[in-house]
Amino acid sequence: MRPIDDLDGWLPIRAYESKNQLVLDCCWMGRRRLSEPFFDHTVQASLELPFNRLFRRQLEISELVEIESRRPAIQLDGLIFHLSRCGSTLIAQMLAALPWTVVACEPSVVDGVIRQRYSQPDATDQTFATWLKALLGCLVRPRAGGERAHFVKLDPWHTVHLPIFQKAFPGTPCIFVYRDPAEVLVSLDREPGGRLMPGAIDPGLLDLDLDRAMALDRADYHARVLRLICHAALESFRPGIDLLVNHNQLPGWVGSVLSPELGLELSDQGRREMENRSAFRAKFDGQLHVDDRERKRSLATEEITRAAERWLAEPYAQLESQRQLFQTGDPSSGDRPCVVGDSLPE
Repeated sequence: MRPIDDLDGWLPIRAYESKNQLVLDCCWMGRRRLSEPFFDHTVQASLELPFNRLFRRQLEISELVEIESRRPAIQLDGLIFHLSRCGSTLIAQMLAALPWTVVACEPSVVDGVIRQRYSQPDATDQTFATWLKALLGCLVRPRAGGERAHFVKLDPWHTVHLPIFQKAFPGTPCIFVYRDPAEVLVSLDREPGGRLMPGAIDPGLLDLDLDRAMALDRADYHARVLRLICHAALESFRPGIDLLVNHNQLPGWVGSVLSPELGLELSDQGRREMENRSAFRAKFDGQLHVDDRERKRSLATEEITRAAERWLAEPYAQLESQRQLFQTGDPSSGDRPCVVGDSLPE
């Protein structure tokens, strides 16, 4: 193992297995903020730098754990999980609009670590929690100066592994964002996510074999995966710590509920910055948002409607029940029509 040194200015961007060791590929980011809608967008821009074309760093995960143990501990203010296409990117972008926040949005390097749970079945949950604590702490470490709030938004699939994240960050609120199932399925039917392709996850988790999974129509398969994610969120929900938010509550919920709940003190300027960001599409800054809920519902095919009712009506109702039971703030403000939300740009 190489001598331990610091990682100031460097961020892990990819995780892979080499000689039975989990290895991290690192890229020079310097003081660049993670302001793009997704972490990997920032990475791609940074890789265009001449320095990163010539130099790269690799280190084993054990080295990262050692390095992070020597640095001041980073306490995450929130972990954002979601059902997909439901406003989580909007929340992340509104938080990132504050100059004193760090928001790592769906870094693919995290998925590289999570995948090791299947290739290294003998590794304990505590081992993965230790790895994730070091990795996420490194990703949100202040670089520009003055950052005091730290968030990570995960891939929808990572909700299935929520207990490991809770073990790594036991006091950190986990936020689960969801939306009317038919609206989500319409969006996914138009542009499926990579993890929603049959075979991308173990079909046994859906009580299927691969042949049967491949034979299902798209809406039915997507709905089964989303059901698995919903149940994982419900099973791991910790009243008094975690938060549930329906897409219908956005964007006002971020300032009226989330910020006070997490102890984020917003100035008038900060509120304006968040509100200004919410006026644009979360994944396409510069394009004004148009509420698309009615359009999505009108595009729901018979197959989508049937799949939503069969597989997702029950967990959606449970999420709504839990949210309303433990909702903080003014209940009357919770279900206002969505003025601005996160729509696919499909």
